Amino acid sequence: MKPEVIMEKLSDLQVNYVAHDHPALFTVEDVKACDVDMPGGHCKNMLLTNKKRSKYFLVILEADKRMNFKEIGTLIGVSGLKFAKEETLNRFDTFAGSVSPFIVLEDSKDEVQVFMDTELMETKIINFHPNINTVTLGIQTDQFIEFMKEASHTITPIEYKPEVNV
Repeated sequence: MKPEVIMEKLSDLQVNYVAHDHPALFTVEDVKACDVDMPGGHCKNMLLTNKKRSKYFLVILEADKRMNFKEIGTLIGVSGLKFAKEETLNRFDTFAGSVSPFIVLEDSKDEVQVFMDTELMETKIINFHPNINTVTLGIQTDQFIEFMKEASHTITPIEYKPEVNV
């Protein structure tokens, strides 16, 4: 889904956001090096799948936390987690480096379960790419959570405390 359509849907639901244009950001390091002021919580969004590639999990972590498949799997009750393949990302109209929670708008079959780090859920503002990595949307966290409910995807909080941070 194009960023303009995502922003239109947010506006239709009266979700306030601030759009920040910037060069393409692929990694947490790119975000840290970016000279655009984007207040609020920053995250990494990963579309994961189980060993059989039959279920999908969008895991939203605080940007500085290092993702450990085994630890995340234990928290969400799934073993053998791995990144979704590029063809799966394409099905949700995104690509590596641009995965965002807005992929749920393309999830008409309700295939994606969403999990979010409790640290992020406690921030006032949270930042996401709208399925493209040249724009970041700053959204009030409580409005984002309501938006996800409107998109038929309740967020399951996870308290993720990895042994090592980035």
